[in-house]
Amino acid sequence: MWISHDLHSSGFQWTLTTLDLMILLVARAGMVRRSRYILLVDHNPDFMDVISHILTKLGHVVKGETESLKALRAFSEDHDYFDVAILDVSITEDLTGLELAQRFRRIDRDFPVVLYGNDVDRVTINDVKKAGIYWFDKPKSTSGLKRIIGQMFG
Repeated sequence: MWISHDLHSSGFQWTLTTLDLMILLVARAGMVRRSRYILLVDHNPDFMDVISHILTKLGHVVKGETESLKALRAFSEDHDYFDVAILDVSITEDLTGLELAQRFRRIDRDFPVVLYGNDVDRVTINDVKKAGIYWFDKPKSTSGLKRIIGQMFG
C-alpha cells in the first residue's frame, strides 16, 4: 500500500508505505520508545506533514500543531513529555514562533527550542539567538531538511 502526496507549490513530494504506517502506529501506541519526543508547530499543515514524516522516519515521535495556542496548551499540560520544540517563526494567528518559544521558556527555562523560517530579517534572527534559541533557515527541499534534522539530532 502506498499513500502519496505531492506539494507542488513547495516542491516537496513524499510517499508513505505500509511499513511507514506500521512504524508510526507502533510509535503512537507507545510500544517503542523513540529517541526524541518533538512538539512541531507550523502554520502550513502540508509542510508540517512533510517535516513530521521525515522526523518519524528518523526515529522520533512528533506531535504536530498548526495553531500556537494549541501548542502552548499541549506543552503547558505536559512539558516533561517533550524533548524539544521545533517552531515556524511565522506562526501568526495568536503568537509568533518567537513569542511561543518565550512562553515555553517561562514554563521550563532550559527547554530546547528550534525556530526556522524564510525571509526573516536579521534583527529577528539576532533576537532568537540572544534568547538562546536555535535557528535555521526553512529548507527548500527534503534533502536539505533531512540534513538539518540529522545535524540537530545526530
